[in-house]
Parts: sequence; C-alpha cells; structure tokens
Amino acid sequence: MQIEAKKDKIRELLKGLKINYRNFDVYVEAFMHSSYANEYKKDCDYQRLEFLGDSIIEMCSSLFIYKYFKNFNEGQMSLIRTKNVNKHALSQLSQNLGLGDYILLGHGALNEDKINQSSSLLEDIYESLVAAIFLDLGMKHVNKFLDYTLYQAIRDTQLDNLKHSKTQLQEFVQSQKNSEIYYQNTNTQSGNFSSKVFINGIEYGQGYGKSKKMAEEAAATAAIDKLAPSISIKINK
Repeated sequence: MQIEAKKDKIRELLKGLKINYRNFDVYVEAFMHSSYANEYKKDCDYQRLEFLGDSIIEMCSSLFIYKYFKNFNEGQMSLIRTKNVNKHALSQLSQNLGLGDYILLGHGALNEDKINQSSSLLEDIYESLVAAIFLDLGMKHVNKFLDYTLYQAIRDTQLDNLKHSKTQLQEFVQSQKNSEIYYQNTNTQSGNFSSKVFINGIEYGQGYGKSKKMAEEAAATAAIDKLAPSISIKINK
C-alpha cells in the first residue's frame, strides 16, 4: 500500500476512535516501524513513544483499579493489574482495534499477517498510541481512550478465585495425574524476556515481559486462554 494511502487509513482510524487530533505527525510516529524509519531516513520510530506509553498505562491503570475496587487490598489490586496490564492482554486489545493494519512498514519488513500474530509488536503499538494521545491531547483524552479499551477489560475481570495465571495453571496441572509443567525463558533482542510454558513437553503458551516473572505470567495466561474453551480439559500426554 502506498504510504499516503496508509496515512489516510490512520486518519480514518483516529476518526473512528473519536480522537480529534491536533498534531497528526505524532500518530504517524506511533505507527512507524523501524524498517520504515530506516528506509525513509526518519529520526525515530514508535519505540520512544512505546517507552512513554508503558509508564502512562501503568500509572493510569493503577489509579483506575484503586478507585474502582474500593474495598480491595494491595495484593488483590496487584493481581487485577497483572491480569489486565501485560503483553498478552494489551496485544489482544491492540488486535481487537486492528492496530496492526496501520503500521508503516519498509520494504522487506514483516508482512501484515505476521504483524498481527506478533503479540510483542501489537502491545508496543498500543502503548505508543496511548503516548501519542497524551502528547497531543493530554491525560483527559488518554483516559477516554483507555475507558473503552483497557478499563473495560478491568471492569470485566472475573473476581472469583482471583489468582495469578501461573498459580492457576500450576494448580490445574497438579490436578492431572502424571502431568508436569515447566517454563523455558530466553532474552529477546530488545532486552526483555520471552517465556514458553510446556505441559508434558508440549508448548501451550508463550509470553513476553520486562522480567522473567512477567514473561512467565504472560505465558501462563496464554496457556489458560488456550485451555479455557473446554471445561473438562484433558492435557495431552
């Protein structure tokens, strides 16, 4: 797709999200992949905005949880945040919005199908878009955007038997006879961590995070999502 046509698509996206932008360029940067920046000799790509957006989301989600769950203690609030503010959850929000379709790519970069399968990149784009909204329009508009994406997911959190995904998965595996679980962790090129969770030697989920703990939690969440459709699940042996 021609670059100007892609930019027109970004304008349509912002209109659909009811983001009445002032500085369109910052949104272009939010969707600018490094391959595009290198090819067209741009000074930056989405990664600086992603850095800022990550901090904004953590602060805003923490404040929302604090206000919304008035009778919850620190541990409970932390669990809710962990379940909703992680690479897997944010990439799912990004995918729901179709953000992968708007990324500006250089020639030879990942195709759009692969981008829409990349949880790490989709999460980053969601975070960079949040930062762009903040820089362009301020925190009030950030909260409006988060309200019908992230905050809605937080409101919908299943509170019964609230536990970390890793704990839930461990308990499920322990309930299955002769089943074992282990995690395989690696460092990514960006300095973060990647984790894969295996049950009886079969991979059930993969996750990413800024620490091994966060990556393992994301992997466990992905595994639970994969196992959830069947109530009487039988782990492959």
